[in-house]
Amino acid sequence: MQDTTSPRTHLRISASSALALLVSAAYIGLWTFAPRIRTESLVPVLATTVLSLALIIWLPAQYAHGSRRVRTLLAHALLAGLLIVPLRLGLVMGRPVVPWSWILAVPGLADLIFVWFAATLGCLLSLLLRSANLIPPVAVVLALVDIWTVQFGGPVQRIMESESPVAESVVQAMTVQLPAPTHGASPFPPSSIVGFADFLFVAFFIHAVMRLADGLARYRKTLTVLILVLCAYILLQRILDPPPALPALVPMAAVMIGMHWRAFHYERSEKLALLYASILIAVLGAAWWFFVWRPSRTARPQERAAAVHPACMAHAAESPGPFSGA
Repeated sequence: MQDTTSPRTHLRISASSALALLVSAAYIGLWTFAPRIRTESLVPVLATTVLSLALIIWLPAQYAHGSRRVRTLLAHALLAGLLIVPLRLGLVMGRPVVPWSWILAVPGLADLIFVWFAATLGCLLSLLLRSANLIPPVAVVLALVDIWTVQFGGPVQRIMESESPVAESVVQAMTVQLPAPTHGASPFPPSSIVGFADFLFVAFFIHAVMRLADGLARYRKTLTVLILVLCAYILLQRILDPPPALPALVPMAAVMIGMHWRAFHYERSEKLALLYASILIAVLGAAWWFFVWRPSRTARPQERAAAVHPACMAHAAESPGPFSGA
């Protein structure tokens, strides 16, 4: 079959691929040198966090910028999956197997393949969108789902709060840990983590707006704003104590809609439908929060106290108190 891709498109894809390789090399270099830095200052910690996060966000966006054909995306997804899925499964089971364990010999390389795999899947999923008008409602729905999964008792929150070794292995397998200097007395955590879905949806939105919303002309500005917003977002996470799990799709959706709102054109009936859907979602969300989530959060401390109280009473009965006559 004859390739109908224009020379200009070939040049853009080649330049995008070369830049993605440079970003990958910079990330590996950061992973190589950042942990060797020993400091008590917060400045290097925050600087490496921002720099590594910027690079790891840039990579899936740059991959999506290449606007590859479906066959190429499928081939990349298959290759990346063959490289990273067995390795991540080995991490969950606590025993990475050869030859996939060799990837761990290069600091940061497993993360890059992981991001590559997520980006290919995100680009493939974005092909399901056939109109630019679908981007805002999809972004809002994904943001709401992300809020539920991370903040309101969803699977992500349950796994992150679980003390089970299996849950910890799953978190390790489905996230990327950002490099950071070694420090002792700093109140900040030594590193931050970014989940698989974050990389997937960065590529998903970038690929979608480039295809449907004239995002190619605004790619650099969109990428810059996205990196700045997400870096500020994760810095907020590191400042708070204890650091909460923040849903990254909320600022991501806001950036994508805000940067490309001129490309979305709705008829009056579509606007009314979106308005009614928004009101319905808001009402259902408020009802769920008031009648389901809030009572469950109130009941949990009472259940824990009821479970601990008998044991404490038994221990008190067996052990003489400080004012007893024993």
